[in-house]
Order: sequence, then C-alpha cells, then structure tokens
Amino acid sequence: MQKKRKMIKEKKGITLIALVITIIVLLILAGVTIVALSGDNGILKRAADAKEQTEEAQKDEKNKLTNYEDLINNSTLDTAVVGEIVTGKNKKYSNNGTAIIPVGFAIVPDLDNVEEGLVISDKENDVNNEGNQFVWIPVRSEEQYNRNVDYEMKINSVASYTDSEYLPEEIKPTISEEITDEQEIGEINEKEERKRVLSAGGFYVSRYEAGNDGSNNLISKKDVTVYNYKSQEEIKALAKTFIDNDYVKSALCSGIQWDVIMGFIDGKNKRYRK
Repeated sequence: MQKKRKMIKEKKGITLIALVITIIVLLILAGVTIVALSGDNGILKRAADAKEQTEEAQKDEKNKLTNYEDLINNSTLDTAVVGEIVTGKNKKYSNNGTAIIPVGFAIVPDLDNVEEGLVISDKENDVNNEGNQFVWIPVRSEEQYNRNVDYEMKINSVASYTDSEYLPEEIKPTISEEITDEQEIGEINEKEERKRVLSAGGFYVSRYEAGNDGSNNLISKKDVTVYNYKSQEEIKALAKTFIDNDYVKSALCSGIQWDVIMGFIDGKNKRYRK
C-alpha cells in the first residue's frame, strides 16, 4: 500500500513539472507573439503603415483628378464662341455634340460640328489655316475607349499596353514600387488615361502630321516639313513640350487613342457610331 502511494505521488510530481514547463513555454510564445505584433517592425505597425500609405495614395489620386476636372469643367455655364480665342478658363461648346475648347484656342469657322470633326486653332478666325490646328475626337462611352483588336497588326511592336511615358507627368497614376510587370503597369496607365478622357468627353488630335518649324519645335500646320528621324522615346518626350500649361497637356497619341481616331474617321468599327 505504501509503495502504491509513493508511485501515485511520483506521478503527480511529474505532472506538476510538465505543467510548469508548459506554462513557461506558453509565456515565451506569448512574449514572442506580442513582440511580433506590437514591435517597431511588428505586424500591427506594418499593417497601419500600409493602410496609411494606401489612403494617402488614394487621396492624392482623387485630388489630381479633381483638379484636372476643375480645369476642364470649372463652369457649366460658360460657352465658347466660334472664331474667338478662349481666355481665362476652358469652356464648353455644343453643336451636334459637346466639346471642350481650351484656353488659347478658338473654333475654326465652318468647322464647328462636333460629330463631323470640330477643329480648333491657336490663331483667331483661322480660315486660312495659319495656326496650329487640332481635331476634337468625341468619346461617348467607356466601351468606345478601348483597343480595336480587329485591326491587322502591321508593326513590329506587339505590346498591348500604354507605358507611363505616353502620359503627361501631371496625370501619371501612383504605382507601387512592388509592381514591376510592364503589362500590369500599362493597364494601370490605360485605366487612368481612360478616366481622364471620359471625364472630358473626348480628346484632341493634331489635324496635320507633326511638323518642324525649323528650330526643332513641334507645330501642327498645313504644308510644313514633317518632324521625323526621331526614335519613339524621343518623340514621347518631345510631344510633351508641344503644349504644356495649366489648361492643356500634350502627349504622344497612345494605341487606344489611335484606334478611336480611326473608328471616328472611317467608321471601321460600328460601335463608334452608337
């Protein structure tokens, strides 16, 4: 009997020691967890930082979009007058559709039908085609502002995205450094480009092929020397210098814009006639 009691006592002693060890291990694990969660480089701190960075990026993007839209549509009452240079702020013009007439430009007389191809010039009453001229390409829906995959590929490039250098600096989207895939970056840029065009209801394209004024400055005028012998990267940078002010930002035409222009001009794609 006494021997049996001794065995029971020894078993209880072992159980107590195991329990104490378990408690110690749990305390150690708890300590490690608390440090991992709440340390300077802890999960909670990193999560809070990530949230703050995301909110800041969203706020910055929203502010840029708001400022851009304000420049374009800062008044729904002001309208442009045919032949008169717009001053002060961009204005709206309606004639078989609506277009934005930017500061420093006037509608060319007799070329004021939006659906047929409204033309603006930086020269007042430019009936003799002496100024830099641009054609308004209306965009009526998000569906319309997409690539036309039916067009036959005739060039060497097979990239199906718009890289950042096509966009003016002021409207480039904020892209995380963790995103390195060019296709994904291009899709983000195209999303931003599409948003800007839809907010304006269209975009302008040079009426004539980009010309050289003799001093290596871009011009969009009739019967001038074509600006050539430049790489695509050089042209991307050069295009941004054409017009760069608080009201207008120029850039090289992107792939989507080219498809929309072709659809507007020759009606190859029926969705542009909706």
